[in-house]
Amino acid sequence: MRYLTVCGLVSVAGSLVWLAAVSDREPVFAGRRIPAPAPQTLDPAAWGRDHVGRQLPEFMTGDECLFCHRMDVGPTWTRNRHYQTMRRAEPEAAAVAALRTLPSTKAAAEQVEFVLGSRRQVRFLKRGRKYGHLSLLSTAASPTRQSGKFRLLHGEHPQWDSETFGKSCAGCHASGLDSQTGAVAAVSLDCFTCHGEITLEHTRDSSKALLAKRRRDPSRVVVSICGQCHLRTGTSRSNGRRFANNFVAGDNLFRDLRIDWSDKHLDSLEPGDRHILQNIRDVVLLGRVQTNCLSCHDVHKQSSTKHRKLTAAAICGNCHRPDGGRTVVNRRKQHNRVCEY
Repeated sequence: MRYLTVCGLVSVAGSLVWLAAVSDREPVFAGRRIPAPAPQTLDPAAWGRDHVGRQLPEFMTGDECLFCHRMDVGPTWTRNRHYQTMRRAEPEAAAVAALRTLPSTKAAAEQVEFVLGSRRQVRFLKRGRKYGHLSLLSTAASPTRQSGKFRLLHGEHPQWDSETFGKSCAGCHASGLDSQTGAVAAVSLDCFTCHGEITLEHTRDSSKALLAKRRRDPSRVVVSICGQCHLRTGTSRSNGRRFANNFVAGDNLFRDLRIDWSDKHLDSLEPGDRHILQNIRDVVLLGRVQTNCLSCHDVHKQSSTKHRKLTAAAICGNCHRPDGGRTVVNRRKQHNRVCEY
């Protein structure tokens, strides 16, 4: 009889363990709620390499890559948001034309060579005096409710700033940034930003290229690459800037980039930034590697097909209201302070 009783208790205890494992809710036994164990966390910085304090490697330029990829990537790349993050200024573009409307900014309009931003704010840049440097105009342009119209911000006393872009913006809006000098190797995002060091061997074996379909890179590598720009609340451990010091695709971003992983910080972010941080936290801190950025996003095609085919999950609540279905989207109430929009 005692043997049966002990077996019965063992069976009940085993069931409780099973219930705790398969349910997100805390199990209840004999009227008492048993707290679920806290998830075991990993050390995000415990793997891989970094390029902090090292010279950036030489890399193939996008022009070289597009010679072979001119039929698959080439036709759409100039319209891709990653390419458009910084682009040559069109003299007749509405934002540039707005600079000509004020006597104080008219001269600056003739000097603008590049622009960054689009829907919320447009910034203006020109080549700096030093090789690889860009100067940022203090005056910005913001779209109005009238289609194609812009209003100027800080247009009274426009100044060309030679420091801010290299220290605050270049890590995400240019390629091959030398963190010590602030010089960039290429305006906008080159193939090197996501694919890193590519050797000619990849022409015979595509698995030699980072993020190639045949390669199946680990989720922690994928989120490091995407997070180098899309995690906008981190700080470099080595130089205190808002982006990692000399990050190269394939590195472990979190050996240098310090992130606040707390729920409190997560809840304080607007939906887009919260969605990104939660997914990356799931991968590098909690070891949930089944889903990463490329599970939903097709970077070259900017297609939402993968996104639309996904089944509902908890992370969907960052952008979609749980009571309204997928058609109801949480609107942004606040914007990113780092990027000033």
